[in-house]
Amino acid sequence: MLTELLDFLGSLHPLIVHLPIGIVLLTIAIDVFMRNKNNSVHRVITLGWFFSFLSGLLAALFGWFLGDNGYYLASQISIHKWSGIAFVGVCFIIWMLRFVNFRFTQTFNRFVNFTIILLLTITGHFGGEMTHGQNYLFENL
Repeated sequence: MLTELLDFLGSLHPLIVHLPIGIVLLTIAIDVFMRNKNNSVHRVITLGWFFSFLSGLLAALFGWFLGDNGYYLASQISIHKWSGIAFVGVCFIIWMLRFVNFRFTQTFNRFVNFTIILLLTITGHFGGEMTHGQNYLFENL
């Protein structure tokens, strides 16, 4: 019974994985485009990083269940899994720093945003290759 439940939760990974993508991109957009960042905006950004971490953790957990059921080769999963774990870890660190009111310099903030988008791109690319096959994006060009 537990195996069937974990298989079911694993099959939800492709659905759940879109939550952290949308939340983190919205959080970064608010951070980049809001000019007057008062206390309320800082709280929204902090909450955005928290929900990016939480939904990313849920997606990673469901992905772990999906990867353990034998549908994919270990060589396919490796980069996707570790870049996803790095994404969740960086989201957690950013949330904690913002939660304790660590003030980011503009350069550090840009670096953090770029790093998260890079991790998101790498994770999504390798996940898409596992799901849709290699060269999925470019085969119709």
